Amino acid sequence: CTDAKLILHLHNDMLNKDTKDASKILSLYTKVLTISKYIKGRVDTIMPTDKVEVVYNGIDLEKFKNPFHSEINRKSFHLSEDDFVVIYTGRIEPIKGVKELLEAFSLLSDYKKIKLLIVGGGNGNINDGKFFLEIKKLASSMPQKVVFTGFMSYDKIPAILHFCDLAVVPSIWEEPLSLTSLEDMAAGLPLIVTRSGGIPEVVDEYSAIIVDNDSSLPSSLSSAILSIYSDSDRRLKMSECALKRSVLFSKEKYALSFFEFLEK
Repeated sequence: CTDAKLILHLHNDMLNKDTKDASKILSLYTKVLTISKYIKGRVDTIMPTDKVEVVYNGIDLEKFKNPFHSEINRKSFHLSEDDFVVIYTGRIEPIKGVKELLEAFSLLSDYKKIKLLIVGGGNGNINDGKFFLEIKKLASSMPQKVVFTGFMSYDKIPAILHFCDLAVVPSIWEEPLSLTSLEDMAAGLPLIVTRSGGIPEVVDEYSAIIVDNDSSLPSSLSSAILSIYSDSDRRLKMSECALKRSVLFSKEKYALSFFEFLEK
């Protein structure tokens, strides 16, 4: 039907001035709905238009309020109650900044109680093995400081987040948004994130430390981790702010905004 209204819900940076036939593709749509201002900005590189609007993704906040798995606790991951646990959740691949995070931890070798919990695996590519071996070798230079869980099912993630002290999202590519950051905030964790893509749109200066994604990233990450580790009052305030901000990204708010957009 040539009169039908066609809407593109864009989750990734797949339509911009460098896309083949970008103007023609954009002209096909009545509206383009993006998940972040960053992705909207990429579409806007094609031409000035009022077609593009933003509706942020949402998550089920209830899953992260009081999660419980009897088998999930610090002891099950060889962590002590007095450890300061920094968590990374996501794929183990170069663009996610896992190597840079481990390099940051190598700068914290004097702080025996600061531990890193890496939750996740590769994305199935043939190169995952080589990169993972590189990561494991780097971690092995810091015995007792880094724990790998491997792949964990999503239903266990909230319980794992709840026994941690700090979350880090060290992406070195332009993330379209960052559902991981939303989950971390919903669990009440202070965050350290990179200034990459749509990530800074998720957090704010009260819930997170935002560091530049540049050649100094490992040093910036280690300094940020140490500053939060050393200030319990700041951690508590950041945790409270993270919980409050997470409400902006509830699944209910997302659904309401999404259907309001369609009805317009």
